[in-house]
Amino acid sequence: MKITEIVVKTPGGPLTCSLAAPDGPHAARPTLLLTFGMTRHSVLTEDPHHLPAWIFTEAGHCAISFDLPNHDERIDAFSEGIGGMCAAFLAGHDPFARFVSDGRAVIDACGRLGIPGSDRIVACGVSRAAYCALRLAAADRRILAVAGLAPVTDWRALSEFAAVKDRAEIAALVLDNWAVELAGRGVFLAIGSADARVSSDACVRLAQRILEEEARQGVTSSLVELHVVPSEGHSLSSDWRSAGGRFLLETTSWTSKPSAA
Repeated sequence: MKITEIVVKTPGGPLTCSLAAPDGPHAARPTLLLTFGMTRHSVLTEDPHHLPAWIFTEAGHCAISFDLPNHDERIDAFSEGIGGMCAAFLAGHDPFARFVSDGRAVIDACGRLGIPGSDRIVACGVSRAAYCALRLAAADRRILAVAGLAPVTDWRALSEFAAVKDRAEIAALVLDNWAVELAGRGVFLAIGSADARVSSDACVRLAQRILEEEARQGVTSSLVELHVVPSEGHSLSSDWRSAGGRFLLETTSWTSKPSAA
């Protein structure tokens, strides 16, 4: 893959993105992968984090990434990582809403720039970034499908939120609250069977909520996949990272896409 950088104007200011393009010709019907992890570099260049992007670029598609709020080049006064995201949220600077705003601005920019696949978009994220990818997919129906790998689905399960887990605004962040928006969409979830870090139970509960909502909406052919797999702690094997990428790649054969939000 060939990696270049583009700077996107967002409501929060300029945002640097890394764009990975195939070494060979583009696919006849390109799809763009938005992929997220610890850093925008790791999900494109570091094994095993780069596997979904590698699968896409090898098939002739592009992949793009940007850093989460409070990560890598975006660390601010609220500190870094999940602790920084928690502090920012409690201070009224919602990093999750900011990520959604960033993601929508990046999708808009990709369309303006004519990046191949900008009209057929999928998203992928790992752990904390999976939460962000799922929130973005719920907010923007231009995203055909989303894969959450060892996903955070309920911040109350994480040690960084332990001191505030009983607060109503933290409960409001649970992804179950976006089941309506995710119903009828392509959703791939893979979690270790004993993941105490982000809660295997919480991930299973999200899948159940989406399926319940699909039943309520009369969806007759679900595109939800849940995989609870043997794994040590908060980790997933390369095979399951690749499986998430392949699930998203299958959307390139879909004959229609949801209308834009």
